[in-house]
Amino acid sequence: MASTIRRLSCIPEAIHQAIKDETSLQVPKCLDRRPSLQEIEDSALLFLERRKSSDSGIGSLQPDLYRKRGSIVTIGSNKDGLNCPARIQLQLDYDFQKSDFLVTILEASTNLPSSTASDDFELWLSLNGEQRRLICPINCDRPLSKEEFKFPTTYDELLEKNLIIELVSTENSGFTIIKHARTKLVLSELRPSDDLILWIDLEPVHEKENRSGELNICLQYLSSAQRLSLCIQQATGLHRSSGENSAPSALVKAVLTFDGKILKKKKTTIKKNCICPIWNEVLTFEVDPRLISKCKMDLIVIDSCGAKVLGSANLGENAGHGARIWKEALRGQSKVSRWLPLVAGPPSR
Repeated sequence: MASTIRRLSCIPEAIHQAIKDETSLQVPKCLDRRPSLQEIEDSALLFLERRKSSDSGIGSLQPDLYRKRGSIVTIGSNKDGLNCPARIQLQLDYDFQKSDFLVTILEASTNLPSSTASDDFELWLSLNGEQRRLICPINCDRPLSKEEFKFPTTYDELLEKNLIIELVSTENSGFTIIKHARTKLVLSELRPSDDLILWIDLEPVHEKENRSGELNICLQYLSSAQRLSLCIQQATGLHRSSGENSAPSALVKAVLTFDGKILKKKKTTIKKNCICPIWNEVLTFEVDPRLISKCKMDLIVIDSCGAKVLGSANLGENAGHGARIWKEALRGQSKVSRWLPLVAGPPSR
């Protein structure tokens, strides 16, 4: 009897059947004999097999489904973070009242080879590489101060995006960008509304590129008022040609065209001696709804000292990076500012 209980100890239902005394078994009168202990054991084992085969996971305890708010999650292959180029601690949360995705940098450390020329790095955070809201400086000799940053977006849209984190340094007075490490977080798998704390090991990369900078804009079109509004917010990484060390004095010129013909030109004020100028200026254009679909806008960043073109970008139906911004504005869906990469030289026509 004891050996039977040991063999069936994994299922309480079987134990209950096995420990019954034979005299206590309620056997129908129509049966000629009572079941033996071997038959009870076989029946219990069959019950266990049926239970395993019908178990689909419903009702079983799944720890991830019951994760507490403020849980700490480690992402990366290195448990101690010693063999990765960078390790950061993030706190993720979502403010449903203000529709803001909140990202807080708690800690950051780098572990790059001594041959790396720079001791100053930046963490670049973006949603799908489009909405860049965070450029967080990191210095190997100074502790990182805790900072919170916001991505304005609805929660449903957020779950369709990835949070991309890159460790970056610059050389040649900031004209050359070097990316040392990167990671991509799939937000639908993390459920950022849980107030998570993440330890993240960034994977090593080595990408070097020369940049003409980036331009942050917001484009809106109100068809009832026939008004196209372009908000020029800021630019980053503006540089003069090689050999010139001083920062440019930049302005942005917007040129609206229809079928290749210029309809209107407007420009911002000049921001003197700054590689990351901030304008926050709105340029408005009157455009007939019947013509807007065939229009195009060229954005040209100019150094007022010598009228040299620092970089340019296009907005229109077939304008590469600017196509999405243009289409969202025409549909009335443009609510947030976006970054446009600038290409060297004047815009292509």
